[in-house]
Amino acid sequence: PREARVATEALLLVYPRVAPLPHWRLPGSVLEGGILTGRRSLQSTSMVMGIREYRSGDAMNRIHWPSSVRHRSLYVKEFELDKTADLWIYLDLERHWHRGEGEDSTEERAVTVAASIVRKALDEHRNVGLITSGTRAEIFQPDRGSKQFGKLMQYLAEVRVAGSRTIAETLVETLPRLRRGSACILVTPSLDRAWVRPASTLREAAIATQAVIVAAPTPGDARERARRDQMFGELAIAGVTATYLASGASISDLFRDTVGAVA
Repeated sequence: PREARVATEALLLVYPRVAPLPHWRLPGSVLEGGILTGRRSLQSTSMVMGIREYRSGDAMNRIHWPSSVRHRSLYVKEFELDKTADLWIYLDLERHWHRGEGEDSTEERAVTVAASIVRKALDEHRNVGLITSGTRAEIFQPDRGSKQFGKLMQYLAEVRVAGSRTIAETLVETLPRLRRGSACILVTPSLDRAWVRPASTLREAAIATQAVIVAAPTPGDARERARRDQMFGELAIAGVTATYLASGASISDLFRDTVGAVA
């Protein structure tokens, strides 16, 4: 075990925990002059790498109809990624949807997800920016390197759930800041369908979009499960890849399955 001796009056800032994300692939799209990664993605870009059979959760607007007709089964297009695209992380800190206390709270788990994405994206030399909802939209412009890591981790260590500014309002307000061809991932406990439309607008603006929905510490009832399923259905139609972080589930399992559900 590591030990550290500090002066009695010293102030320590503890960064959020960072979990490995072996199943998560950075979203991206092809920009003019961009660098292709050679990896496949269902994000819409100008470079189609191939097709594969449709899987539950795939966006309907990615279906390759000529191949589907020929094979008498649904097939979808896969696209190549651009590793130079900016990555924006939206962290939802609106008070209404957050539940629990301590390490199992939606606040703590959402912050851990955001911190883990920051770490992996910066390790892969991406420009990473952060936008939060809640009291107001806090915006950190995309950058890379150790300085950006320290800046974002310090903010995430100190941030708290507060305010009533929704993730939907924040998306609408900040969309003009995101350049075409960038990528974003939304981290939220919200099951409010109001943010699905702004998220689909990101996709329409050629901004590759993913979402992590963080579950409350206590299991929801049948009504809440139905609401969650409806949310995932609408996100799939909108072309937004989404995953569900269930209570007690390992953050490292995010995006393990094609559909994106973490059981």
